[in-house]
Amino acid sequence: MDNFSQCQQRLDRLPPSYLCPRRFTENLQVFPIRSISDVEFDAVNQSLTAVVEDHSGAVAELEVPFFSRSADAFSEFEKQLRDHGLLACFVSGHVQMSRGRLRIRPLAVIFQMGAEERIAASPWLGVSSSHADSGLRDTKNRSPIESSIQGFTTDLQTKTAETLLIGLQSQSPMPYHELAGSAERLGFARLPSTLKALGEELTLRSEQRNWKSNHAVQQFAQLIMLLRVME
Repeated sequence: MDNFSQCQQRLDRLPPSYLCPRRFTENLQVFPIRSISDVEFDAVNQSLTAVVEDHSGAVAELEVPFFSRSADAFSEFEKQLRDHGLLACFVSGHVQMSRGRLRIRPLAVIFQMGAEERIAASPWLGVSSSHADSGLRDTKNRSPIESSIQGFTTDLQTKTAETLLIGLQSQSPMPYHELAGSAERLGFARLPSTLKALGEELTLRSEQRNWKSNHAVQQFAQLIMLLRVME
């Protein structure tokens, strides 16, 4: 959506949540934004809060619950919000109305760091960069297989962050089929089957009129878990 007001109007027209169909992506939205400010950690509720402003000047509340299993990624995400909040340009996440105000539980925030570099920060995956040289550091001291694995891991993290931003409904299946082939060639055990299954589910989306995202969401959640294990 273009701004928070459009989203609020849509949410106001919906029936109560207990009457709405239950879908994983029902209230998943992507917004272009101007900035993120007032970043605070609420020790009582164990959550990170911030104020997000869109380009029309409307504001929404950002809320990120803390989970110990993703503590490192949570810390990286908080640091990016505090250090580069004015550079934030997109946010994706689940939205709801709370006390008359739009609340976003983010999946990812994109920061425009320069003309040729964007950073994706996720409270679950940490930070990944789109800079052309981001995967070239220290490659002189790596073996060819190490460099190949590092390059593959960077591509996988970038694609996962992109999917978190745009949502499974909009993600092309082709990159995941290609990543599955790369993972198999590199000798990964469980990763190829998960990537292949996710790619097949996304392919079914274009073939089935009443496609449901449940299985794709399960495969994507398993992929995120495997990524955490790889770190």
